[in-house]
Amino acid sequence: MNIRKAKYTDINDIVNLHTSIVDWMSKTNLKQWYYNDIYRLLTIFQINEFFLLEHDKDIIGFVIISQKDINSCWTNFATNKTLYLYKLAIKREYAKLGYSQELLNFSKKYGASMGYERICLLCLKRKNKLVKLYINSNFYCIHESIIQLENEPSLFMICNLDKKEKMYANEKKKNL
Repeated sequence: MNIRKAKYTDINDIVNLHTSIVDWMSKTNLKQWYYNDIYRLLTIFQINEFFLLEHDKDIIGFVIISQKDINSCWTNFATNKTLYLYKLAIKREYAKLGYSQELLNFSKKYGASMGYERICLLCLKRKNKLVKLYINSNFYCIHESIIQLENEPSLFMICNLDKKEKMYANEKKKNL
């Protein structure tokens, strides 16, 4: 398993992965992601803000890690030492195998290594399994609100990057 920054040559793989997840969501009646979302995200974020999870050279997941508050909904909570997570995505055949946790752990270590103090994300309140995953990864809810893009309550969740993650990040820097 490897996690790396995306390159322009990865765009088709990112779009295909996102499309496969939207296909699955449509079949299971989940109305959360839409086909055009990925094209909007590719215009909002730089390609190097997409982090790809590879398994045997196959891209099986991605997460967007950025300094951008694209919904402008964190202005009361965040500082300039804050990163934001968007679109944690795992291929369905790799779901429930711990890969989402791998991307979250990577995101926290990456944030700590870059000097950030916290990572923020939004999660629909009704997504119980996802909320549990985030809580088990040391995220906690600081606010609940209906945001502009959703018609239902979203949880504003933060993870403070702790000393252990910062120590890990410093150790990685020494070994580079």
